[in-house]
Amino acid sequence: MSTWLEVLRRGASGHAPRGVALDAAPQLSAVIRTFRGPFFVDGDSLDSAWAVASVTDGTWTSATVVRAAIPARSQDVAVSRALARAGLDCFAHLYGVARSTGRSLAVHAHDPLLLSLLHGAGASFPGCEVSGAFARSSTRARLSRAAAIAEEQLLARQATLAQRHELQRAPLIVCTDASLRRGRPGAGIAVMDAEGRHVTKYLPSVSDVFLAELTAIELAIASRQGRRPLRILSDSKPAVAAINNPSTTPDRARSLVDRINAKRQGRQIDIQWVKGHAGHELNETADRLALATRRLRSAGLTGPGQEVIIRNIIGEWRQSSMGLAR
Repeated sequence: MSTWLEVLRRGASGHAPRGVALDAAPQLSAVIRTFRGPFFVDGDSLDSAWAVASVTDGTWTSATVVRAAIPARSQDVAVSRALARAGLDCFAHLYGVARSTGRSLAVHAHDPLLLSLLHGAGASFPGCEVSGAFARSSTRARLSRAAAIAEEQLLARQATLAQRHELQRAPLIVCTDASLRRGRPGAGIAVMDAEGRHVTKYLPSVSDVFLAELTAIELAIASRQGRRPLRILSDSKPAVAAINNPSTTPDRARSLVDRINAKRQGRQIDIQWVKGHAGHELNETADRLALATRRLRSAGLTGPGQEVIIRNIIGEWRQSSMGLAR
């Protein structure tokens, strides 16, 4: 039987299993904290409810961590129940320690549902006092510090696992493009990746296609945070050559190329040339997004109208990609 059901059963019956009488025993003080966070396993990040319990008798302090799954697409009520379930598992551990050592237990918890459940079953746990308030004291400081350290270590561990996975994943393919009208300032640039995410930007004062193409590549890196490797495809041979061979970079683009290469440090980011207007679906979509952005912004069209056009372009790419995948 789960701890959740066991607590409810004991609370409803008013009976507890036989055990050590704890009322006169030396006291243990404990804090239970619940929070929502990721659980990284087998390459997947699972939405999870966590509970951290720290306990002390004044001479030693220890911490326990428990996880409960949060079902996919859960509403707030389901999340609250998962958090309380994790907290109940922590409480079960604490109460077991108290019973096995012949001590009373004072538990402080701030999760509303967890408190309600424990208060409802309070008569079933002799020698245990549950409250949401905790007066300032050295004991409170010790417990809070232990719980905070356990939580920080847990989250740091999950972040490390996530970073390792990002490094091992296949590179994300990203296409960039720029659109200008010859002889006039105003460039539209676009970034489109293989997972359907896109970014567009209008550069009103830019009249140099070379600089616009480089700026699009810089935008691709800046908008794709994390550690996952990137493979950026551009149909601008001069831009790709300048980044991969900085010594050949013209003076007017040197600072921009330096910024791009600085952003590549510590991360696998390959920048390659792809032939434009040759049937590469992602490149063609980036081209259409850049062109639409320039035309719309040059004409002063923004807001819902622009969003509809951009959304239609992305929708056509998705349909085309699904067709190719069949």
